[in-house]
Amino acid sequence: MSFFRGKKEEKGTTIDELTEEIRTSLSTLDRKISTLPEVLQEPIRTNIRSSLTQLIASIDELRATLADVLELAQRAATQSQVEELGKTLNATQSQVEELGKNLSSSIEQLKKWLSSLEEAKTTLSKILELVQQTATQSQVEELGKTLNATQSQVEELGKSIIEQLDETRKLITSIDIERLKGIFDNLGEVAETHNLLRESLDNIAKLIEGLSTNISNVENITKTLQEQAEKYAKMVEEYSQLSAKAETLTRQIKELEERKIMLEEQAKKLQEQERTLLEREKTITGLLENINKAVSRIPEVGDLVKYIEYLKQREQELSTKFIELERREAELKTFASRVATESEELRKLKLSLQEMEQKLKAWESELSTKEKELLKKLQALTEREKEVAQREAKTEKLELLIKEINEKEAYLQKLKAEIDEKERMLKEELEPVRERLLKEREELASWEKRLLEKERELVGYQRMLATKESALVELRERLEAREAQLNEREKQLEEKLKRLEELQNRVAALERENVSLKEQLKRCEDRLKI
Repeated sequence: MSFFRGKKEEKGTTIDELTEEIRTSLSTLDRKISTLPEVLQEPIRTNIRSSLTQLIASIDELRATLADVLELAQRAATQSQVEELGKTLNATQSQVEELGKNLSSSIEQLKKWLSSLEEAKTTLSKILELVQQTATQSQVEELGKTLNATQSQVEELGKSIIEQLDETRKLITSIDIERLKGIFDNLGEVAETHNLLRESLDNIAKLIEGLSTNISNVENITKTLQEQAEKYAKMVEEYSQLSAKAETLTRQIKELEERKIMLEEQAKKLQEQERTLLEREKTITGLLENINKAVSRIPEVGDLVKYIEYLKQREQELSTKFIELERREAELKTFASRVATESEELRKLKLSLQEMEQKLKAWESELSTKEKELLKKLQALTEREKEVAQREAKTEKLELLIKEINEKEAYLQKLKAEIDEKERMLKEELEPVRERLLKEREELASWEKRLLEKERELVGYQRMLATKESALVELRERLEAREAQLNEREKQLEEKLKRLEELQNRVAALERENVSLKEQLKRCEDRLKI
């Protein structure tokens, strides 16, 4: 039709600018996502993919509504209005198709990036499992800190992504609205699109209710998991305190064992000293006996006095040594009692250490089981957090869409009022046109009658032509048979002409031979005359 041949270059700059902005925003988003750790790239890319698919779906819906609008315009408007409307629709449709192609190409690029990142995701999941199996408590805390930092970065990046996507979607919707203004000004019926928007709003409200219930469930799960994480942190603190106590007990036991060894060595030394003292005491008693025997033998008194003084000195020395020996013996007894008490304390400490070791083993087994359970719950929590983030993003988008739809609904109400007014004006303007159309329809009916009569005449002519064509076919067949006969006769004549030509050549040869024979005969006659 003629209304599909509109100007395709109307508002081409806005579509080019829009596609360029979308491409630049996608490239900047990809650069920002690539700077993050690879574990966190997947949820962001899934959000982008879902938003792009929703954008393409909205463009397809827009294309379908444009086609419906075109059909309504073809039914309701006049021919001139339909041509102008077709031109504008053709331009918008071509621009929307270009936008869809650009978006599909960008989506294909994103799919390629995501397929290349899925392999990295599998390897990273294996690495995380190994880290969870082999990491110590300090490493786990450091990993948690880094994950919190990266999570904050991801939240900021997700907010920036959502803002950019909202800006692009608003730009697209604003462009579409500007294009649809000129279309809706010339249309007379918008009830179908209004009902579709109502149905979409109801579906979005139901979806938001389901998402709110899911979000509340996820919040409850996160609360329970946080409580379990706090319990686990308390258990870890108790375990660290018990491990510190066990280390101190092991150090004390080592020190006590070293002191016991030292005390045993000192006891051995004291026993040796005691043996030496006993041997000296025996020697002293032997000396006293010898001295008494010697005194009984000494006759002189002077020598006896000297010897008595000498013996007094020796007695004083021996008394001091005996006092020292008693002191040493008392110290040895106190040391032995102290060693006995310390050995008893050591035995009690060993028993308490064994009990503590058994408790620690039980705590370690319980902590390992709880740690495994907590890791599983943390994995489930991360998955649920991803789902919650995706659903929150979807809810934010849906809220924005609801806001935009409410604005569009108000705008559509305004447009509907304007369209009703213009419809009334168009009806007033179209009333004489309708009367003219009725007259033209009557004229068309009379022309149709004339055409039927002419068609009947043409049928008669066609029958005559059919009979003449059959006669011509018979003549053609006869002419073809005659032509075949003439061709055969021509071939026969050609053969006869060839035969005649051969005979003429033979006659010419015979004539030449006759002339030569006549000359020979004449020469012979001349010879005979001579």
